[in-house]
Amino acid sequence: MKLTDITPDDAIIREIGLRVRANRIASDLTQQQLAQRAGVSPRTIANVEGGQGGSLQNLIRIMRALGLASRFEVLVPEQDTHPLDLAKGKPVRKRVRHPRVGGSRLGWKWGDEQ
Repeated sequence: MKLTDITPDDAIIREIGLRVRANRIASDLTQQQLAQRAGVSPRTIANVEGGQGGSLQNLIRIMRALGLASRFEVLVPEQDTHPLDLAKGKPVRKRVRHPRVGGSRLGWKWGDEQ
């Protein structure tokens, strides 16, 4: 199954579980063996493979035990600063701030304004 931006969450979770299972089998590991390598319970492996989700920490442990932790680099790529921005001396953005419409910046007034 190809995952897209419009794929429902539950379908993505099921597909990740199927892929974890396929990689476990390709690695010739039982659920018990993978659980032991990952430091999680066999029930956690069964839940993930069954599409019932799990914590991000457990998924990282499972992926690491399968030798797939480096794949997170593709999943959530690092955002690079554009070289021209660096050359111009622009600071690296650390947050997003939108201008406020009307009123004071904080959205309230003391009540004694003219």
